[in-house]
Amino acid sequence: MYLKGLLELGNFYFRSAQFKLAIKSYDSLKVLYDQVEDTPFYSYGIIYMNKGLCHMYSVNYSNAEENFKRALLCNEDVVGDKTYNQLRALVYQNLGCLYELMGKLDDAKESYEKVLKIK
Repeated sequence: MYLKGLLELGNFYFRSAQFKLAIKSYDSLKVLYDQVEDTPFYSYGIIYMNKGLCHMYSVNYSNAEENFKRALLCNEDVVGDKTYNQLRALVYQNLGCLYELMGKLDDAKESYEKVLKIK
């Protein structure tokens, strides 16, 4: 229950545009996940995606890109699982938005096309 509460606290800070506090909460959650033996990889993916969003809204685009790519790495070997596919699609969608903001329109298009290929 504590882990979910920490995730929700980070989400609260995100919704309140307190991005540094949100990132701090997500980082604390990652440390705790590291101590839990059976933490699903998508849990890490959610942390990195959320951190990427915080960085994107803070106009720290290089850190946003790094975190989105880490989120993808957390589940790159899993195929066909609905939860992983939903996360993967969200990350690619967010990457597309980020690349648009960065003016990297070819990369944005490529990310959006990857969303369409996920089933």
